[in-house]
Amino acid sequence: MQRLPCEVYVKRLLPAIRAALTYILVNEYGVSSYMVSRLLGVTPATITNYLRGRRGEKELVSKILNDKLARALLNELAKKLRSSGKVEPNDFCSLCSALRGLVNKY
Repeated sequence: MQRLPCEVYVKRLLPAIRAALTYILVNEYGVSSYMVSRLLGVTPATITNYLRGRRGEKELVSKILNDKLARALLNELAKKLRSSGKVEPNDFCSLCSALRGLVNKY
């Protein structure tokens, strides 16, 4: 049986989105790694791995960070996270839907 599209995106795109978002929050917004782990609901070790390039496909993370639309959407989400301290699951679903083309090109 062929994998459903969402299965591919959850395995490849979502970790890359989280890694890119982590990069933006830590390096551009000055949020601590620990706070990012709390905001994203992952362990501090996961955040460390995102920052060191051990999680999330490096090339895909780079593509996301260099894509104008992706960067704008990630900045919007980063601002929301920083101000309210939470995001809705639909925020990630919308982001994933908008960025699916990056995986297809990859």
